[in-house]
Order: sequence, then structure tokens, then C-alpha cells
Amino acid sequence: MPKTVYIVNEVGFEYNDEIYRQPECNCLEPIKAYQSKEAATNEAMLLNIKELRSAEIETYGYELIDLFNNEHARDKAVELLGLIYEADLQDFSNALKKAPKETLIEVLKLMEIQFYTVTEVNIVD
Repeated sequence: MPKTVYIVNEVGFEYNDEIYRQPECNCLEPIKAYQSKEAATNEAMLLNIKELRSAEIETYGYELIDLFNNEHARDKAVELLGLIYEADLQDFSNALKKAPKETLIEVLKLMEIQFYTVTEVNIVD
């Protein structure tokens, strides 16, 4: 019977002389393995929060919308961070560094960009 493990992966980005972008290869580097999906998801979330607080998020897009799947998600994140609608990437980056953990968790759920993800893997003997 196969056993399932959950791998926390660091997402690879490359710099194109303007911004960091995720390459087409969707490069992932395994960091840790967990038997519990919840534990892996929590670890990935904590690592994402740490990265959001330390990264210069403005280097991951040309405009704020580049970090989100749609305008509604962007607008909700701006609202959660207490920013004005005209906020730019620099305003967003500064707000992320000051936001409480609970707010960052909600913002991360809205963002397209993730620094850490979880992959389910079945191990067979």
C-alpha cells in the first residue's frame, strides 16, 4: 500500500534584469517532508510569511496586479492591509512588513505568487 507524504517546496524564481519571475519549468526545490498535510501546509504558510516580510515584493512584478490572479483579489488584499486603492508595489511591500500574521495569512490566500508550496507524493515500495 502506498504511503502519502507532503513535501514543502521552495519555488524557484529567475531575474530578468527587471523583475523576478517564475520560470516556465516551474522549478521547485524540496525543503521538508511531512506525513501530515496540515503540518506541511502550516510550514509552507510560515515560510511564505517570513519571505513576504523580508522580500522586496516590488521586484516580483511591474504593477501590483501582477501579484494576483484578478483585480478583486488585489483590491481585497489592499483593503486588508489598510491601503488606499491607488497603492503601488512599494506601498504594498511596506505594508506587508508591518502587517500582523493573521492579515498576512489572508493576503497570501489572495496572491498568485507563492514562495513555498506543498506537493503530495505517494511512496510505493
